[in-house]
Amino acid sequence: GRLVVVSSQLRYEQDGKVGFTAKPSDIQEIAPNVFFGLNTGTFHIILNSGKTYNFVSTSLTPADTSAMVESLRSALK
Repeated sequence: GRLVVVSSQLRYEQDGKVGFTAKPSDIQEIAPNVFFGLNTGTFHIILNSGKTYNFVSTSLTPADTSAMVESLRSALK
């Protein structure tokens, strides 16, 4: 799937279908998944509705994951 920011909204698409669309006010948190102090190379998005979505960058590197998280946060300000 892919995450895109369109018209100040975050949208997740997979196989041509929209999984979710969220305005910045609908998003509680976008953050790397960290276990025992180590970045796992994955990240999550938690919506105010309580739904949590987990994602992985194609490279699985913590640096790429952190860059993606920061990019999403900046785009949704």
